[in-house]
Amino acid sequence: MHLNVIFYFLAIAEEGSLSKAAEKLYITQPTLSHFLSVLEKELGVTLFYRRNNQGLELTSAGRAYYEGAKKIALIWKSTRQELENCKTTSSRTIRCGTGGADQITHKLVHCFQKLQTRYPGTELRSWSALPSEIHQMLLAGDLDLGYSAYLKEEKLLTYEPLITSEVDLVLPRDHPLAHYSFENPGNEDVRIPLSMARDFPFALIVEGSILRQVEEEYFAQVGFRPTVLATYSFPPSIKEYISHNGLAGLAARHQRYAGMARVALSPPMYYTCGLYFRNDIKLSPPVKYLIALLKEYPVDYDL
Repeated sequence: MHLNVIFYFLAIAEEGSLSKAAEKLYITQPTLSHFLSVLEKELGVTLFYRRNNQGLELTSAGRAYYEGAKKIALIWKSTRQELENCKTTSSRTIRCGTGGADQITHKLVHCFQKLQTRYPGTELRSWSALPSEIHQMLLAGDLDLGYSAYLKEEKLLTYEPLITSEVDLVLPRDHPLAHYSFENPGNEDVRIPLSMARDFPFALIVEGSILRQVEEEYFAQVGFRPTVLATYSFPPSIKEYISHNGLAGLAARHQRYAGMARVALSPPMYYTCGLYFRNDIKLSPPVKYLIALLKEYPVDYDL
């Protein structure tokens, strides 16, 4: 039996709802519904009563399974803590999950080089993954630190926001709306509604990314739907679509791409990027120092 079976079941039982449990676990509701059907079929019992509009309620078999599952989860948590306590200072491998952006990688490498002067012999292992995957790896104990953009916060993790940046409309320098750029003298306080760009084609980051989720929520808020002619996977790629193809786009202000005009939006759109880690596991001194270095690193840098 995989431990995910225990954690998935506990989430459903404690939330009393497949949709709420799926949100907590960062998986889709159909996936969790399928998991529950398979589990009940394997056990040969019904674990939950399905009540219309009232969520799920444990059956007598479900309550028995719930008590056993809690004990297994507690034993596993205690075992993981004991393993953490067994680590010696000579074993200094920092496992970090990142959102894959070039800026994050550059910043992480720069700070880690400084860390090695205080903690020689320390190794850094990094994984590029979606924020939802980083959250799962942290909760499973497979990472020490996450560094990426994020929207939802998991109660078992501590979050250290490093950047809360406005997201700007970015345009070619010769675009009709470029003269509204706050970088032009006298335009420091100028803002425009995104509806003014309604007639212009856009390039947006791919669906599923945190920035795209921020953008979609903003579009719904202001009643705007852009005409999307292109999508890209990594933020730096926007330079090509804006500069070479003449499309409009959206970019976090701390990512300063040369050769483009930036226009502030009304109302403003915000994007958060930072560190997060388990709050029930003691951080090693090298991890604590790396966090301190990352927090001291300058926010703005050119690409």
